[in-house]
Amino acid sequence: MNQYEERKICIHGIPKWECKECVNNYRRKQMREFYYKNRERILRKNRKWRRENKDKVREINRKYRLKLKLEIEQIFGKSCKICGEKKTRMIIHEIHGKDHNYGKKYILEHSEDFILLCYSCHLLIHILAEVFDKIEICIKFAKLIRGR
Repeated sequence: MNQYEERKICIHGIPKWECKECVNNYRRKQMREFYYKNRERILRKNRKWRRENKDKVREINRKYRLKLKLEIEQIFGKSCKICGEKKTRMIIHEIHGKDHNYGKKYILEHSEDFILLCYSCHLLIHILAEVFDKIEICIKFAKLIRGR
């Protein structure tokens, strides 16, 4: 086999045009190069489409938010973990007490690090956090205060 024929064989030992992984990697590379060459034009076109189709964009965003909300409800439930309240606005609180603004996807991937609280219990947790150093103690104390 000459050097040209060797380059036609991928690292998996089959012809490059038959290897799905190699073909997908090549396509990804081509798409990335195309995007970087035409980035401004693509962004301009996307902005124009969003301006002209505000109702479609609103509907797409609404469906996405609803899907994420249902996934969050499946994981955390619909009631506050301290008082059991269901009707008020719910807040997902990071158990370890880090002060970050997490996205919903991150919360879904790391659900064991978060707890669902109503507004009142969330406020109570933050007030207790100034007294106690561990958030777990704050949660237990809040349960005692809220009578659950």
